[in-house]
Order: sequence, then C-alpha cells, then structure tokens
Amino acid sequence: MKKKIPVQELQVGMYVTGLDQSWFNTPFPVHSFLIASTEDIERLKHIGIRTVEIDLEKSVVRHHPQFQAFSLPTPRKGTSSGTLPSADIEALRSLQTATLQRLHMAFKDARFGKPFRIYPFQKTLQGLTELALSNPSVGAILLENDNFENDILTHSVNTMTLALGIACHKKLPPGECILWGLSALFHDIGKCRIPETILDKPSSLSDEERKVVEEHTFHGFKILHQSPDASLRNIVARVALEHHEREGGKGYPYGMTCDQLQPLSRLIATLDVYESLTGDRSYSAGIPSSRALSYLVDTSRSDVDHRAAMDLVYFLGEYPVGTLFVSPNGQVHLVAGYPNPENPKEVITLVIAGEDGELLDSPEFQSPLVLEKEFVRSICHPRNFGLSQADMDHWIGRAGEKWMEETRTVST
Repeated sequence: MKKKIPVQELQVGMYVTGLDQSWFNTPFPVHSFLIASTEDIERLKHIGIRTVEIDLEKSVVRHHPQFQAFSLPTPRKGTSSGTLPSADIEALRSLQTATLQRLHMAFKDARFGKPFRIYPFQKTLQGLTELALSNPSVGAILLENDNFENDILTHSVNTMTLALGIACHKKLPPGECILWGLSALFHDIGKCRIPETILDKPSSLSDEERKVVEEHTFHGFKILHQSPDASLRNIVARVALEHHEREGGKGYPYGMTCDQLQPLSRLIATLDVYESLTGDRSYSAGIPSSRALSYLVDTSRSDVDHRAAMDLVYFLGEYPVGTLFVSPNGQVHLVAGYPNPENPKEVITLVIAGEDGELLDSPEFQSPLVLEKEFVRSICHPRNFGLSQADMDHWIGRAGEKWMEETRTVST
C-alpha cells in the first residue's frame, strides 16, 4: 500500500517510492530507497522536497536487520566520458553504414524465408566493439534518418549503437558486447513479414492493423529461432519476442512484467522507445535527446524498466553529446563531450550561434564547464538551425580534437 505524506512526517525505516520532483531536478539516480538515518531526511529537505510517496508494506521498523544495509543513494558518477575526434566519428559512420546495408539484405532474405549469414554482422560488430571499448562515447552518435524508406533499418542500427555503447561502458567482455549489439540489431526483424502498406501508413492504425503489427514479435522470434547460429536462436530470438512487454503487464505479446523478462530484453525495450522518440520518421519528427531521457525516467516506473532507463542515463549523461541548448545570455551551445569521468555534469561545448540566433561562421570552443540546469534556458533541435548530420559530426569532431590538443599542451 502506498501513501503520500509531507516530508516532515518522514521517519527512519520508511520506504520511499516517489518524490514530488522529476528525477532530473534531483541529484539522486533513483527515487526508491529506504530511509536509513535522520541525515537522509535532512538531505531530502535540503533539496526542496515537500511531499514523498512511501510504500507501507516495504517500510521497516528501526530494529529491522536490513536497516544498516540501505541508505539514500548518492549521485552516481561515471557517464560515458571522453570526446570524439573526427577519426573516431568517421570510423563509426563507416561501420554503421556497412551494417545498414547488410541489414537491408537480411530483412529481404528473411521476408522470403531465406536464411541469412550472421558472420558479416559479427565482423562489423567486432569493429564497432573495438571502437566503443576504446571510446564508449561513440555509442551516443546515432544515424540521421535521411531516407524514410529505411525507417526500421536506421532505427535498428541506432538501437544497436546504443546497446553496444552501454555494454562497452559497463566494460563487458567483447563477446558479450557483440551479443548485446546483435540483440538490438535484430529486435525488429519480424517487421519484414508485416505488409508495407501498414508499416508506412501515414495516419493512425486501426485496431485490426495494430494487431497485425504486434505480430512482428512472433515473426521475429520464429525467424531467429530457426537460425543455425546458436546466439540467434537463444538470447537474440527472445529479445525479439519480448521487447514490447511493459511494466505492469501492459505490453505484448504475453503481458509479462519487466521482472519476468530476460534482462537484455528490458534494456532493448528501453532503447527501442528512446530511439523512437528521438529519431525522425516519415510520420513524425524526433524530439531532443534530453527530453526523451526525462520522459523515460519519469515514466519508467509505469512503462519501461527503471533500471534500464537509468543505465541509459548513466551512459549518455543528462545532456547527451549532440544536444543543443540556449544559455541565459541567448547563445546556442553544442554539447561536444564529457571530458571528466569523475564529474558527469562537466561538458565541453561549442558556441554555434550568437544571441541573435544566427549561426556563427566559426563556432567558438569553450573550456569545460559544469552544466547546471540554471545554465540551460531551453533545448533546441539541429533542424531548427538547418544543421545536418555531417555538420554535427564535423563540429563534434573539431571540438574533440581541440580538447585533445589542449590536454596534450597541459601535460607537456
């Protein structure tokens, strides 16, 4: 049983399940925890919390043996640190493009019941994994969907890029990183069996059409489960089956809760939603990354898995690389990197537009700054300034190289 109470009534031993502020307005990575000391209560008051939601069944008395094992979570460090020199971005784009082309052929083969070779994908993913292990930040750089005929393919490659980035950020073994990438890449392969007239329909789907689309989870499972490759038959096939299940049993095809899913299915389900929110589609324009993250965190207790949502936030940072924001003085900044793994709020930025909103002929490199919320007046999208994927890659790469030059100068 849950109940909302004023923070003044909070007592040691109560289990908090919600705060009256969005996750992004507090320094805590989760909003579910046991109050283990009076200091925990004072910390909540200090950041302006007025009302909390508690779970009476999970709350414990002071002498409970679990009392010493829990405390209010402290702000977590360790977002994907580093900058992205142009060479890394170029290597990433080459591998993404190669994967996109191969995936197009695999979808075509699967549509007609032909088996497709997994080895070329494993080789490409090996290259991506090596790149991401040396610089996990590449996992934040997604493909722009400039050809709406490739909606599903671009979405799949982007979901793969995110999964690989998180796996490498967690320092998983290379083989496991590749498995994560394969699971993300093929999560929607069942859509090759769905009529294009339904997939490409510009208006809302009818109930009958929606049921047809939902069958792609079964189609994907069957395609992958029949593969001669063991990795596809097992984990990858299960992810394809489960990636539309939602918390509280609100998803499909079986209405399972997140705790009943394969752990990787929970993550891919979250990345699937994030990429769908941020990517441009033939029927809708994507939203800025930071807004998508805020949405996922705020809804993760009732929709996607909260743990997976937090994994994505820890990896990308509050303002992912490529974010455009307007500062209080009206200048437009581009977030180009996270140089300090010990400070997830410290970013490198480029000023790309002046107070008048006009693009600068030569963007101005800014020394690392601690990006607090009060410094972000609003979030923009590259399309607002006519910036292409190539433009963004160029300036992020230039900023990465500038930072590397400054770092070398200081070290010498």
